[in-house]
Amino acid sequence: MEEKNDTKISLSTFFLIIAIIVIIIMAYFIYKFYNEKTIETEKVSNLNNQVSSLESTVNQLQGKIDTISNTIKTDNTDENTNIPLKTNEKEEKIKQFLTSGKIISTDSSVGAGNPEMYYFTSNGKFAYMNVPYFTKEGQTISSVGTWEIKDNNLILTIQQEKKVKGGKMVEATASDPYDYLENYTEEVLKSIYTKKYEIKDLIKDENKTYNTYYLKLDKMELFQLNLEEDDSIKELKNLSTSGIY
Repeated sequence: MEEKNDTKISLSTFFLIIAIIVIIIMAYFIYKFYNEKTIETEKVSNLNNQVSSLESTVNQLQGKIDTISNTIKTDNTDENTNIPLKTNEKEEKIKQFLTSGKIISTDSSVGAGNPEMYYFTSNGKFAYMNVPYFTKEGQTISSVGTWEIKDNNLILTIQQEKKVKGGKMVEATASDPYDYLENYTEEVLKSIYTKKYEIKDLIKDENKTYNTYYLKLDKMELFQLNLEEDDSIKELKNLSTSGIY
């Protein structure tokens, strides 16, 4: 009888030990699972914090980018004309201005004797003519060549030009207070060189009663003129088309 009791006690003890071991093992895995979950939760929380910080940084940078973009847009817009100065749009408007079919002059006054007249063609040719009253030795009377707009510059490539040569100097008088040449000849030169003018802006001319613009360069201003087609203007247009004398 005692042996049976001893056997029951031994079995009970064995199962108790097994149960304790199982409980310990389960407790270990539960702890490990909870610990890993806590670590992963902390990682997720840290990642969320980093994402929030990055989003905040991105928003700050976007704000700075927007401010710089607006500043550039404001700086590159003419206050008088509201013409955007993005390179492509600016160049296109200037090309339209130059190739309008009108005479381009350095003087906005039609009655100024038509000094320094230009005629620009859409295929990249141009002609220049200076019709001064007082002529001097070596003065350029006219020239022909090509034109282009590049890197915010108007570039004129002179291929041929006609200059004053010789002549007799007539001294000034009371009725004509300037010295000038008469009986001079015209010499055609074929040396090639370029003139480069930095483009400042295309500006609406507020002094005119009609809607017109003028092109402001670093060394001069160019205006569109409405002129009757006399012999000098016909010659200018023909020179620009042919490109040669």
